[in-house]
Amino acid sequence: MGWIIINLQKEVDVISWDSYPAWHSGRETTAELASNVAFVHDLYRSLKGRTAVSRHGEYA
Repeated sequence: MGWIIINLQKEVDVISWDSYPAWHSGRETTAELASNVAFVHDLYRSLKGRTAVSRHGEYA
């Protein structure tokens, strides 16, 4: 993941994650890659205890 985002969660207002999965790269099976992408996505969504930011900047 690069940065240890879990250590920064209290210091920032918003946490985001750009995802560019390497489908068909041969490093992981499709199921493994999908599982890893889903895990990191859920991890980032859960860090602030909120699900999403709406277009008006309010937390959903």
